[in-house]
Order: sequence, then structure tokens, then C-alpha cells
Amino acid sequence: MHVVLRVLIVVAALISDGISIVNILSGYSYGYDSPAFAMYLAIVDLGLWIIVAYAPDWAWVLLLANLLPFVFMPSGYGAVPVMAMVALAFLAYSARRYALIIAIGVVATWAIAVTAVREDTGLIFLSVVLPLGILAVIPGLGLRYMNAQRQVDRQTIEEFDRRALASLEEQRTELARELHDIVAHDITVIAMQARAGAMSRDADENAETFDVIGDSARSALDDLRRLLRIMRDAGENEDVAESSAGIDLLSELSQIKESLERSGLSVHTTVTGDVDQIPDGVRTTVRRLLREGATNVLKHALVEAPVEIEVAVTAEAVDVNVLNTIMTRGGKRSEPRFARSGFGIMGLRERVQLLGGRISSGAVDGDRWHLSTHIPFRPEDSDSRPS
Repeated sequence: MHVVLRVLIVVAALISDGISIVNILSGYSYGYDSPAFAMYLAIVDLGLWIIVAYAPDWAWVLLLANLLPFVFMPSGYGAVPVMAMVALAFLAYSARRYALIIAIGVVATWAIAVTAVREDTGLIFLSVVLPLGILAVIPGLGLRYMNAQRQVDRQTIEEFDRRALASLEEQRTELARELHDIVAHDITVIAMQARAGAMSRDADENAETFDVIGDSARSALDDLRRLLRIMRDAGENEDVAESSAGIDLLSELSQIKESLERSGLSVHTTVTGDVDQIPDGVRTTVRRLLREGATNVLKHALVEAPVEIEVAVTAEAVDVNVLNTIMTRGGKRSEPRFARSGFGIMGLRERVQLLGGRISSGAVDGDRWHLSTHIPFRPEDSDSRPS
């Protein structure tokens, strides 16, 4: 039970029963033969609501203490039936199942006993109290279910956020490892070319050597900037991932096309610009994009449907676009062939954003799905910064 609700219950009980106690001490007995009995009811009622607020599993004890005397009284009930109904409503919301069942049993048994023992009470009393008891429990159970569902939703959101954060950290670590390896490769090339240039006496060879050193140094500097932007507390003893320098993206694209065509899809690929211009630090992400795009096509595309894969390279950036027809049934999207996890595109989005790029995906024209990505080659050309 929420702390505010507990406070409200106790404050209301203190005011109501406090006024009753003051009146009883002043000589008013509320129609009962004995002021002591009236005082007993007021004190038990106050204790009942405090227990309802802070220990609802034991509220049935004071509920029984409040109801039991009225079985043997010659006449009159006061506000006791109303009090019992309200107590059941609160207990349905906050008490454990066994305690609620006991409390309902107490009220039902009391109603039956009063009907059987007291001469002034007939079946009409029983026919009214029992349905009212059921109606009183329903709102409490409804609020209880809503609260439980809210807790489940909160836990689901927290778990999703945790998995998303773990995925982001995984992508950061993997990119850091890849860039570490690429920078090491570039520096090795620089060192080898510098040694070769020192040993050579040919002016043309030296000029070519200096060109290689300059290109490698610029590439290493760009990748170092990327690494510094995404790297957090990297462990010194972590294994370095397999080198991405030398990934053949054209061969990768050809293999993906053949794989999709073997699955019965009609694939058209377009490559513009020089793929070799793509920096090694971006090359692994482009390969991931192509593979994840192909995976989504296999999950969602219609058999024999056209699939378009485009890689466009400029001097500043690379764009990767994958377009396919979505499976439809009766004009509506059907379920994919395979279960979706939702973390494939998320992982790509995080990798692309870490590199300062942009990625978007969604339905176009109702029955087609488009995955579009733009990745700049130089860190300073990025439009966004990783969070």
C-alpha cells in the first residue's frame, strides 16, 4: 500500500474515532447501553484501521473483535456493516490472499451468525450483506491487479533499458578493439615504410614511401579520434578482435547476394564510388550493415520479391541502403518467418551513432521496408556525438 494512502487512512481514523472517544468521555454513548462498550468499539475501530494501513494481514483479528459482540446484542448494528465493507475493500487491495480470504470468511460467518441468532434479523440482512461484501472486494482486487501489472511493466522497461545499455557497451568495446587493431596496423605500416625509406637511395621509391607514410598517418589519426570518442575504461589485458583491415566489401556483398538468391529472392546490388576509400574503422560497420540488412530481408521479405542493396561511396562518407518488400496477408503485415529480438537494428544504430553517422529504418509505401545509413569518414564531419 502506498505511504500516502496509509497516512490518509490513519488520519481519517484518528479524527473519526478521536471525536467518538471525546464524545463518549463527555457522556454520550451512541445509543449503546454501556459507555464502556461504546469506548471498546471506538478503540477497536481505531486499531483496526491502523492495522489495515500497516499490517493488513492481521486486520481480520480486529475485524472479528469488532463484529463478534453484535451477534449477541438484542438489536442495532450502528455503522458496523458499512465499516466491514470498507475494510474488505482495502484488504482486497493490500492484504495477502490468505488474509483476505480469512477476512471475507469472518464477515460472511458474522452475517450468517447474526441472521441465525438474533430475532430482529431475517434473511434479508444476509441477502444484502453478502452481495455487498462481494461488491466491496471487486474494486480492491481491480486496483491490486492494475498495480501488479504496473510493476510488471516497470520491470519490463527496466530490463529493456538494461539490455539496451549492455548492447551499447558491447558495441563500444567491440569498436574500440577494432579501432585499436586498425591503428596498430597503420603504425606498423608507418614504421616499416620509414625503415625501408631510410635504407633506400632511390628518390622515386622514397617519394612513394613518404606518400604511404602520410596516408597511413592520416588514417591512424582519424581512427585514434574515433577511438578516443567511444572508448571508456578499456581493460589493458583484453584480447584484440580480428583485424578489420583488408575486409573485402565487394566480396562480402557478392556473398550476401548469392545467399539471398538461394533463398528465392530477386536481388539487385548497386555500388557507386570507390569502396577501397572506406576507412578500416568504418569498414566493419558497413559489413555489419550489409549482414543485418540481409538478415532482416530473410525474416520479412516475400519469396521471389525484389530486394535492392545499394552502397554509395563519396570522398566524405558512405551510404548503405537496403530496400525489400514486406510480407503481407490480406493487405496487412504478417508475422516474420523467424522470431525478432529487436536488438539487431539497435546494435547497428548504436555502432553508427558512435561513428557519428545516421541510421533510419521503417515501412515505405505500405508494403516495403527501407534501411538507410549514412556514415562520415572523418570524425569532425559527423552530425552527432555519441551519448
